[in-house]
Amino acid sequence: MRRPLIASSLLLLGVLFGIAVGHRSALSFQTATTYPIKVKNCTTTPDPKVRNTVDSVEWAVDRQDSAIYIISFTQAGTPVNPLENNAIPIVSYLSPDRPHRISVSNCTTHDCYYAYKLVSISFGQSPSQAPTVTLCTDPGIHVTPPGGLYYFFFRIWTWFAGA
Repeated sequence: MRRPLIASSLLLLGVLFGIAVGHRSALSFQTATTYPIKVKNCTTTPDPKVRNTVDSVEWAVDRQDSAIYIISFTQAGTPVNPLENNAIPIVSYLSPDRPHRISVSNCTTHDCYYAYKLVSISFGQSPSQAPTVTLCTDPGIHVTPPGGLYYFFFRIWTWFAGA
């Protein structure tokens, strides 16, 4: 009676150990996708739906738009930044953005929404004019972690790893 219990426990332990050790290499097999977010006249399109743990977002300002944009994440008045290393992108047409990897470990449900403020700073034609600052509306970023067993074991691994 004890022998099947010990054997099944060792088998389960081996599977969990294999997942824990192979977790980092398993992530490398996912294809990374960079979702471009176009900014034009204080409006962003599209509303990206990030899926994999290696996906990135990147803001790109339209050629005719001369404003500088600051992207600041907040959720119910509290800073909740889904970008890796808590980056705060500042972009313009002349200063393009780089891809920012999404940290899915911040997402504890199957569908997370990260709102952000898009602040536009426009400068006048002459140096004596004060800059115009505008708060733009934006849909935010939707994050849907991978589902099924992968998501279950990913959450277990992040809990064990202390992430």
